[in-house]
This record gives sequence, structure tokens and C-alpha cells, in this order.
Amino acid sequence: MFSFSLDAPRTLQGLGAGTHRREEFPTELSKNSMCDSCLQRISSTLASSRAEHTQAVKDRISSVEQMKDVVDLTKGLFAVSKVRQTIFHRITP
Repeated sequence: MFSFSLDAPRTLQGLGAGTHRREEFPTELSKNSMCDSCLQRISSTLASSRAEHTQAVKDRISSVEQMKDVVDLTKGLFAVSKVRQTIFHRITP
């Protein structure tokens, strides 16, 4: 029913009802290299994602730091506005 070929890569051919199915079975060396390349791709994807996330967090922290004095600045500007309005009403009849 099945015939084996010793050619590299090893193959298994199923013969039956006029259909031929050919499946390739990688050797141990190619399995290891496939696993290594897959792990390398996953590791590089995780590393780049981690780097992008770290940069995004640093950018966010920087943008929030720039706004830390907004409340005090707004209070100061409001006080100046009140003084200006008071002076304007005093000189305007």
C-alpha cells in the first residue's frame, strides 16, 4: 500500500484508487532549523514590540510632563485676567 523512497527529503507516497499523495517528512536537522528559525522570528517580533511599547510609554510620559504646570499657569493667568478686568472697569466710566 505504501512505498518509501530513500531520497532526501524522505517521502511517503500513498498509492490507492488512482490518487497519489506525497507528503514530505523533514529530517531531524531541518526540523531543528525550522524550529530555530520560528523561535528567532517570534523572539524578534517580541523584541521589536517591546521596544515600540517602551518608546510609546516614554513619549506619553514626556507629553504628560509638559502639562504638569498647566493648572498653576491657568490659575496665574486667571488672576491676571481678574486684575486686568478690575482695572479696566475702574478707568472706564
